[in-house]
Amino acid sequence: MADDNDDTKAMKIALLVTSAASAWLAQRILTALWKKVTGHEAPKDPVNNDSSVAAVVAFAAVGGATAALSRILAARGAKKFVGKAPDLSPPGA
Repeated sequence: MADDNDDTKAMKIALLVTSAASAWLAQRILTALWKKVTGHEAPKDPVNNDSSVAAVVAFAAVGGATAALSRILAARGAKKFVGKAPDLSPPGA
């Protein structure tokens, strides 16, 4: 029983670290690619920015997809790192 608890803690810690690192890296890459492709800085504050609505929407869509993908890849990497994925669902679910 203690091993299962340790595995769960290790999984949570690994997932937290890999998620944070992948989100940071994904944001850096997305911002750099946005500037290279469009020639403009990425819209950071859509309210107080001279970016077009289309540019803000496009950046939000690409950013959301990038965040989701980085989270999935981080979770898979954390599972491989820990060695197995404990069932974190509530009992009876």
